[in-house]
This record gives sequence, C-alpha cells and structure tokens, in this order.
Amino acid sequence: MNDRPSLRVVNETVSLRERTTNVLRNAILNQTFKPGEKLVERRLCEETGVSRTSIRESLRILEAEGLVCRESGRGLCVNRVTTQEVRDMYGVRRMLEGPMLRKICEDGDPKHIMALRAAIKKLSAFDDPKLENAPVEHAKALGEVSRCIAEGAGNQVARDILVSLSARMTYFRSFVSRSATAEERKVTMGLLNRIADAVADRNADEAETAFYNYIDRATDRAIALSSQVEDS
Repeated sequence: MNDRPSLRVVNETVSLRERTTNVLRNAILNQTFKPGEKLVERRLCEETGVSRTSIRESLRILEAEGLVCRESGRGLCVNRVTTQEVRDMYGVRRMLEGPMLRKICEDGDPKHIMALRAAIKKLSAFDDPKLENAPVEHAKALGEVSRCIAEGAGNQVARDILVSLSARMTYFRSFVSRSATAEERKVTMGLLNRIADAVADRNADEAETAFYNYIDRATDRAIALSSQVEDS
C-alpha cells in the first residue's frame, strides 16, 4: 500500500462527492486498483481522508459507470475486463460512428469538422507512454474524438449512449494504450488522420472506410488484450 500514489482528496470548489469520485475513478483507470481487486470502504476512507458516506456515494457512481461491480462473497470490486464486453462496446461504436461520420461529410458544420481535427491532433500530445499517466490521458482523448463525431452529426441520442459508455471505454482503451508499441501507435494515428482528412474533404465513402479500418483494428487489439487479462 505504501508504494501507491496518494489518493488524498484535496479541497476544491467542486463538491466532495465529485472530488472523491474523480480520485477513485482515476485510481481505477491508472490501475492503482487492479482489475478484480476488492474495494474495502474502511481502507478507502483512510487513504482518501473522507467519510464512509462519501466513499459509498462515489462507489455507487462508479458502479453505475461500470468501473466497479459486486461479486458474490466478495462485495465491491474493480470490474474485470471481459472479451464479450469489448466486443459489445466496440460493436456499438462501429454501428454509431461510421454513419455519423457520413452525415458530417454530407451536411456537417465546418466548426464541427475543425473540432474533430483538433481532437485527433490532440492525441499526439499523449503518444509517449513514458509520460506520466499518458495511457489514461490518451484513452480520454480518444473518447473526445467519439464525442466530437456525435456532436458533429447532431445526434444527441448517440452522444448520450457514447457518454454512458465513456468511463468503461476509457478503462478498456487505457489497457490498449499502455500495451501499444510505437509502430502500433503510428498506424493508429495514420488511420485517425485519414478520417480527419476525408471529413475535411467531405468524402463520406473514404471517411467511413477509414473509420471501419480503424475501429476493426482497434477491436481486434482490444479483444486480444482482454483475452490475456481474463486468462491471467
């Protein structure tokens, strides 16, 4: 326990519940708490310096986000990465984001096209896995790309679905980002830039093709990694 980064909740303008939730969420995303690890309220109170009530409120939020689950005989634990969940979540993204990219190409506002380009460009800032918390920040930045696609297409329902999956997707993506080689990161950025270029050119066919190449490759990598985690 002593080698863990501090989980102390500091005083800020946001509510104590939100601060506590952010601290615990980040501890899960950066794998301070490992998949399957039991979360003991008393110990979390000691590490964060907040009350058991605040811890329970935050754990309920994280449970709703899919980062925490209840296991029979063990209580609350960090959720495990499963291959089926990976297939399901990436499948939802494939169904939603491809058609939305087509819609952006056909009648999207130029400001949304620029926002998508900026979100993709931002990924390069977290390309070095040696940077502190780079895998998690890279995963969050990928989530921002998905959000920009939904907003650019003007599809609020799709945006809400993607937001509801965002914490879990960030969790999956952080595993993938952490294990990616320099060559894999280069290929990923190439595919994302190809999407941005196609959208800027209003080339719907190319944007969809580039996206499906990207998402299918990402799905294969995530499934392979989740299988390793399940077997460990």
